[in-house]
Amino acid sequence: TNEMHKHYESWACLGHEFETYTYTHPKGGNWPSGGKLDDEIIAAATNYKPDAIVYVGACKSNTPSVDCFKRLRKDIAPTVHLCSDAEDEPWWDELKLYDKEGCFSVQVSLDGSSSWPLKETQLTELTPIDPAHYPIPPKPHKDRTITFGFAGNPGSISKLKDGRVTGRRPLVAEMIQFGLKHRPRDHESIKGTYQKCADYIADTRIMPNFPLTGSYERMHVKGRVVEVGLAGGCLLEMKGSPTPNFFEPGVAYLEWETTEAARQIVERLKDNPDETQAFGMRLWEKVKANHGPDKFWGRILHRCGLNGAS
Repeated sequence: TNEMHKHYESWACLGHEFETYTYTHPKGGNWPSGGKLDDEIIAAATNYKPDAIVYVGACKSNTPSVDCFKRLRKDIAPTVHLCSDAEDEPWWDELKLYDKEGCFSVQVSLDGSSSWPLKETQLTELTPIDPAHYPIPPKPHKDRTITFGFAGNPGSISKLKDGRVTGRRPLVAEMIQFGLKHRPRDHESIKGTYQKCADYIADTRIMPNFPLTGSYERMHVKGRVVEVGLAGGCLLEMKGSPTPNFFEPGVAYLEWETTEAARQIVERLKDNPDETQAFGMRLWEKVKANHGPDKFWGRILHRCGLNGAS
């Protein structure tokens, strides 16, 4: 996807080398699956001779087998599973199976999940991002040209199990009515365009976040929280997400429960760049101190017994 580069860039910015192996994850078609996919992955890993292996996959899709993961860990190198949707219940059976079978040296929730089934024994983290995409120090809010903006896909509309209709798209549409400027993320087929998105975030004073998971049944910590933090922006986070487990609401960011509440916050802050900057700098300090690539990968390498590995 167009988010994958964040993982290997956050590793490379620390001076580490990496190689990537990509396969097509939907089921069906002419691409490898089953034993053939396993064999190709084992062959690639054997050829690379890595110090560590990081796996990112899709839920209930064309994935390597449990045996393949176990062979990678036992015969080639410590293995890491990064999961961006560990809060989402459709993932849980697979996560628990991988844990039971000892597939990985460590499994990592990248979405700050507060209730995934392995939270007591594995790592709960936030999306790692190379800070070089954002100005250091952050651009002063008085010089930013976008007062209230959102960088991200508009999402869709979904009907929940209880019949409620929800989704990011109607929330974005409502906020556009009171001044939200929307920049969609570039499609995954358009490579190397993330810097333009980062520049937009860095030029925005106030940015809302929509923390619903892919199933729309739960909430998690989106990578956008880290992005706004690296940009020193004033984050408006929807109430009910796990974000307070990492940052203090009312200090590092502001919470909203309805679009009307968000509108009132924007009205109060739109002509006060000093106040939005104060929120932004407090979030920036916390992200820099606790969620930079050095801290993120340091915790993972420690679990793999690879501290200091290159």
